[in-house]
Amino acid sequence: DGSLLCSYHGWRFDGDGNVVAVPQVDEDEMAKIRANPKSTCNKFPAQVIDGILWVWADNGKDAALEAALTAPPVIPRPQEANGAEEQVMELPWNWRELPYSHDYFIENVV
Repeated sequence: DGSLLCSYHGWRFDGDGNVVAVPQVDEDEMAKIRANPKSTCNKFPAQVIDGILWVWADNGKDAALEAALTAPPVIPRPQEANGAEEQVMELPWNWRELPYSHDYFIENVV
């Protein structure tokens, strides 16, 4: 249906970031939740390429334009590559030590 589901809380949001469903509440409470501006989520430009969701990590006024003008670093499929050197792509990566354990991260962040 084009909505985004929070897998932790079960809240569902439309493409503009407005909450459209909360499974724990009745319709009267849902009207109050929809009226609260804090019950929205940020909207980010996104696109799906080869089954991978690419999200532009900025939601400023020019974010949609910047995302449209910047191609994601898509790795070419082997049948599209001409030689072995074209089948390897070096991508940026980073590493960060977090001040909490993996179980806290999985439960509260992912």
